[in-house]
Amino acid sequence: MARLKLKVGERETPEHEAKRVILEHEVHHFECAYQINEIPYLTIAIRDGDSAKESFAMSDSDDFSPGETITLYAGVDDTKNLIFSGLVIETQVVINKGNTLLIVVAKGEAVKLLERPVNFISSTEIDDGKLIKDVADLGSQYAFNDIVDLNKNEITHPQFAAFQQTPWQIIFARMIENGAVFCPTPEGDSLINLATLKFNSEPEPEPFALREVIDCQMQFDAQSRVELISSHFLDMSKSIEAEDIKAEDNVKAEDNVKAEDNVKAEDNVKAVSNANLKAWAKSDSLYSHKALSLSMAAPLSKKQIKARANAEANFRLLDQSQGWLTLSSVQSMKKVADLKLLSSLKVKGVGTKFADKNLVTGIRHRFTSSNWFIDIEFGLPLAKTLYNDNASVPKMPATMAKVAKLKKNEKLPHTLSVIIPAIDRKNTLNARLVTPFAGEKEGFFFPPDKGAEVMVTFLDGNPSYPMIMGACHNKVNKPPFDYGETNLKRGLFVKVDDKQMSLIADTTKGEESLQLKALGETYSLNASAKGIIVKSKDKDKDKDMLTLAEGSVLLGKETVLKAEEDLAIIAKDGNVTITAKLTEIK
Repeated sequence: MARLKLKVGERETPEHEAKRVILEHEVHHFECAYQINEIPYLTIAIRDGDSAKESFAMSDSDDFSPGETITLYAGVDDTKNLIFSGLVIETQVVINKGNTLLIVVAKGEAVKLLERPVNFISSTEIDDGKLIKDVADLGSQYAFNDIVDLNKNEITHPQFAAFQQTPWQIIFARMIENGAVFCPTPEGDSLINLATLKFNSEPEPEPFALREVIDCQMQFDAQSRVELISSHFLDMSKSIEAEDIKAEDNVKAEDNVKAEDNVKAEDNVKAVSNANLKAWAKSDSLYSHKALSLSMAAPLSKKQIKARANAEANFRLLDQSQGWLTLSSVQSMKKVADLKLLSSLKVKGVGTKFADKNLVTGIRHRFTSSNWFIDIEFGLPLAKTLYNDNASVPKMPATMAKVAKLKKNEKLPHTLSVIIPAIDRKNTLNARLVTPFAGEKEGFFFPPDKGAEVMVTFLDGNPSYPMIMGACHNKVNKPPFDYGETNLKRGLFVKVDDKQMSLIADTTKGEESLQLKALGETYSLNASAKGIIVKSKDKDKDKDMLTLAEGSVLLGKETVLKAEEDLAIIAKDGNVTITAKLTEIK
């Protein structure tokens, strides 16, 4: 009776030819699993060789080279049911109690999304569906089985970037915010949105008989229950403003969902998926929970904040009702093969409260020469969703950037284009310029020039919202003066057609002054015992132009006092005296 068949290097032919076929009698033990939000795995121990003769035919062959395809079939009297498909990632040789074993470790194709950190940038608006597909393509051309459609791909980002993150981290974080789950199958992987979850049109899976079950546990935990979820967001289209999601936008449990109606936790899953997922009415009354408020430090769209609220509600529902059952009969193989992840399964023998609406989230096979166990998991702990390490990517770091040619982004007004070499040397992001003072048509306005080196950070670490915190001098863009203890000049320096304009504060002792340089001319304002003196440079020599002292104004040579219309000289209660070698009045 053939119950197990392993194919290595299987080819896409009518006969499904393979490099090597391993049958049940050659297998010492194996374990494989498909679980929601987990990459499938297979660990199989194959009897191989003779340690005394130091002969290991399979271990020494290239059949199990890393990256080779591996498929596992099972069944009763035949091996038509595909229970694992993936890629070899590791091999071991083990000698255990006289058994010489070749250990082969394989994982689903989504393993391509792990380990290798990547950079990603989109300079223009991008929706989550395209973002996820583009990032997945970075993982050795990995592709999802179905077209990615999360919340109808209505969640968009004005721009997006990721720095040294694995594709899996980036995708997982976007998936969680959308309220979706990673659903792997031997035929391919999909992202399934819980808000639009639809079960197969086939009849509900046949329950397992009590004689097939050797272990079962069903549980309900009310700790994660929240009746009402409220949220608010920052509207970037206005001055900074926190806008509350109104009552009709709250995510609330146990009510019906209609288009443009309340978004409810239980029915956000039940109404659109027709699954009637298990929910326990008023289960948070024990804790007297207040509304869970989601507050965002970075600007998010209303659709994005709603998706987050929906996700929070749906994932908490899946966390409440969990459990598992273990089958020991290989006769159950056909039923298990027909059982799909995210199916709703009825469990017999556990009473009415726990019997119905159990969401299948994991199927695991454990095989030894004497036993074959099949574990079926229900529900999904928050550790695999909201509280998973990958539920949010690490915040973007502060980094250096270069101001680029301006490419306006209508979604991000009043921003400058920058290139961040650490992420991408060609594509740009648009960043807001932080300034000491900004108001309506007023402020400290000194945007850096193209080519300037600037320091960029990100608002709350959000990759869509970079901020220019300041600029830096460097070997190319040198400072006006060298740094040093003897340099006591500070100022503002601007170039116009390679000619410098500057306003300098010179704090050198005895030479304290403010200097204005423009188009080759230099004017200085000195405060001394004589009063306030305005000087200009004439052939590198200072020349007094105007002296303001107590009771007198001293002007330089050939001074002209001119007015376009009236000119009045008034000495109230005193005389006006004009003294000159020659006085001419025309």
